Amino acid sequence: MKNILIKIRDNHEQIFRVSLFLLTLALIVYAFPRQAKFKYEFTKGKPWMHETIIAPFDFSILKSIEEIESEKEIINKQHAPIFNFNDAIFEIKAEEFVNLFEDKWALDKKIQKDLKFTFSNIFKLKSARNNTKKHDLVNFGFNKLQEIYSKGIIQQNLDNSHGSQVLLKK
Repeated sequence: MKNILIKIRDNHEQIFRVSLFLLTLALIVYAFPRQAKFKYEFTKGKPWMHETIIAPFDFSILKSIEEIESEKEIINKQHAPIFNFNDAIFEIKAEEFVNLFEDKWALDKKIQKDLKFTFSNIFKLKSARNNTKKHDLVNFGFNKLQEIYSKGIIQQNLDNSHGSQVLLKK
């Protein structure tokens, strides 16, 4: 027993260093988690609840052709088309209408095109209108165009298999 105490007395610095090292190692091992944890929580079958995650590389999701086609069919059945409502288009089309009308009128009557016969001169500035056939016809066409655009125009190339439900974005 005396030999052990003498060895401890002679080597107390080294024993202290080793015990301090072992204590530090034990604290580090205790502080580290037992398992690797993903910083986001997710549940199968529920939508993603966190911000978007972008993978640093591309990866493919392997699906059979039947699965892809069935998913496309489901999407086509459930989706409702979204249309943009744009007030500025009417003005553009009305201006085009007046210009085309004047071109056709000048061509049919074999006269020179009237440069003052424009959309802004006729409808915006509301200059003194003539009660001529030309003004009556362009006014009639403008009113019909206004009637059509007040209801809206939808493209014909859409398959409306889901019924008559559409979304309008203003």
